[in-house]
Amino acid sequence: MKRNLTVILLLPGQGFKGKKHLPPFLRPILGQSPLSLIAEKMERLKPERKLIAGEKIEEKVGELPGWEWLSGKGETKAEPQANWLSQLAPEEEPLDFLIINACFPLLGEKSLRQLLEKHRLKQAALTCFHASFQISDISRGRKKEKNFSDVVAFVLQKEALRFLAKDSSNFLVSDYKDFSSLKLGLEKAGQKVLDFPLSETESLDIRDDEARFKIISLLRRRKVQELTQKGVSFLAPESVWIDLKVKIGSGSVISPAVVIEGSSSLGREVKVQPFVHIIDSQIGPRSTILSACRIEGSQLGPDVRIGPFTHLRPGTIIKAGAHVGNFVEMKKTVFGRRSKAMHLSYLGDSLIGDEVNIGAGTITCNYDGRQKHQTIIEKGAFIGSGTELVAPVKIGRGAYVGAGSTITKNVSPDALAIARARQVEIPDWAKRRRQK
Repeated sequence: MKRNLTVILLLPGQGFKGKKHLPPFLRPILGQSPLSLIAEKMERLKPERKLIAGEKIEEKVGELPGWEWLSGKGETKAEPQANWLSQLAPEEEPLDFLIINACFPLLGEKSLRQLLEKHRLKQAALTCFHASFQISDISRGRKKEKNFSDVVAFVLQKEALRFLAKDSSNFLVSDYKDFSSLKLGLEKAGQKVLDFPLSETESLDIRDDEARFKIISLLRRRKVQELTQKGVSFLAPESVWIDLKVKIGSGSVISPAVVIEGSSSLGREVKVQPFVHIIDSQIGPRSTILSACRIEGSQLGPDVRIGPFTHLRPGTIIKAGAHVGNFVEMKKTVFGRRSKAMHLSYLGDSLIGDEVNIGAGTITCNYDGRQKHQTIIEKGAFIGSGTELVAPVKIGRGAYVGAGSTITKNVSPDALAIARARQVEIPDWAKRRRQK
């Protein structure tokens, strides 16, 4: 007979109630919380129901689609386990509960499947994974180490709950230490209990700082290995930081000291030079990012060249074949195909067409002290060096703007606009001044 599966994520709430710090299972590691890492593995088991047990901290946990809270609003402790477990499904329904502590993010999907398989094959009332681990406590300059051996995850038959009725009142969902109490209670009742040790790696507890460092190091190494197997080249793999959700196409080359975070994706044959920081951005195939660039919340098309020392802020779109050079900053700007801004410019809240040339030192004056205004530069326009474009303003298709101009009015297509004082030369003025 098919047995349904309900998975339960247990949040250890004791000791993590401070407002200034997130609990360990919510502190991001490579762009994801340990909680979400465990949740993803549990979801791949295709359970009929997904639950979260423990202190209700929705404002910190956020939305986990399809997951339900067991504890009521405002409660800090859940109902005794035998009570709430028995109410989760009809009495006649064959059901197993897989309960996992959220502080063990390296617990693998393969191990969870093996746990379920052994539990059902042996028809056990309870099947446990236990971990032996050491927690280091550093305070006042002294280091203390404590040894623990506790149950990290277990599978429980719903039918076994009746054997816990007498002693269940002291067993709380939010108490991690009482996993062992559940095990002892069933053993005393004569139920079949299986216990399997976890590997040292899967036993790493995110609540311990030293273990946390090991977890981060291991996940970083796994991510680099995963991408290497897909054809990505790392020149110094130990020096890069690549978040878990990052995607990089084959043939790409990543230099030392590169950080790629969030949901960023890089296409095929992308080259990234040292000291580049990419956050939540998409970079098209065959693009090159030169040294010391920061790219955040931006979209880059194919065959784009960026840097060195370029800052692309959120909302920026760089289209195919465009070049953006050193010390150029863009924000909420669409930069057209094959357009160029090679030196020392700020372009904000701008819509720039194809094949536009932005001269060195050009800036868009987009803020009047209260609100932002848009600058529009149409296809084929040429903006001379040292130009100030005072928004809102529009430069027409194919127009030229003379170097050093301050443009406050729209420029017609194919026109030349010059807005600067006429040069005046006074002969021998400097000589006379020195003689005074």
